Amino acid sequence: MSYIQYGSGLNQLMFGDGSTGDVNLVADYTMTEDAYCNNLIVNAGVTVITAGYRIFVKNVCELYGTIQNNGGNASGTTAGAGATTGVLGGGSTGGAGQSGLFSATGLAGTNITSNALGGRGASGGSAGGTSGGAAGTMAITIANEGGPNCISTPPCCFLGKTCASSTTNKIYGGSGAGGGAISGIIITGTSGAGGGGAGIIMLYARILYGTGTITANGGNGSDASSGNAGGGGGGGAGIVIVGSTVDLDTTGITIIVNGGTPGNGTGSGTAGSTGSTGKIIKMIITE
Repeated sequence: MSYIQYGSGLNQLMFGDGSTGDVNLVADYTMTEDAYCNNLIVNAGVTVITAGYRIFVKNVCELYGTIQNNGGNASGTTAGAGATTGVLGGGSTGGAGQSGLFSATGLAGTNITSNALGGRGASGGSAGGTSGGAAGTMAITIANEGGPNCISTPPCCFLGKTCASSTTNKIYGGSGAGGGAISGIIITGTSGAGGGGAGIIMLYARILYGTGTITANGGNGSDASSGNAGGGGGGGAGIVIVGSTVDLDTTGITIIVNGGTPGNGTGSGTAGSTGSTGKIIKMIITE
């Protein structure tokens, strides 16, 4: 976790112009564009899925519900989807579960080919000496684009992009996990699928308080169904960036960036592994 303090020269740039107006959310909401709120209330029991978009609050943000950009959970042989890409990069999809009559190596999670700074997904479970699928690989931001710590510094921490001039320089979250293997003859059984990687949450609010939660967790792997089959791995967690004039540690708000939990194996199959944790970046902006 990074904790960074910035001076007064940046405060107006970071909190936006309030052009979206006052927003009081009383039902679940999935974002489709950046929000430039004057004031924002997320009521208890309400979930906001950021879906790759940023939240700026010119004045006061009251958070009693949940702001999230998690990776998708696997279900049966269907892999968990990666968090959606918007203005900010998302996560990648896990590997599907296997089925069939003969032994098969687990399927790998989807790779992130550029600027991945979240957690890596985990491998799927093995079965009878047959390997589970590998997690999706992650290409880390290289030095001449700002390096892996660029997300903690301006302008990358506002834009969610590296310092490169390319138009494809978005920073991405976590990678998807591998699916489980199958061993021997399976007539009806299937292995577990891998969870999806989480994305990035970016919240800048001049005043921030409440008792809510902000999460960028990796998706959970699914269980094998029967036979000798491995469980799916847990997806990699994402990145949460929060900037405010309020010290977040003095509020009741909780930030969680956990890797996804693995699915269980059956017979000689083993459980998958837990996804890697992500990053939390807290910024105090003085006025």
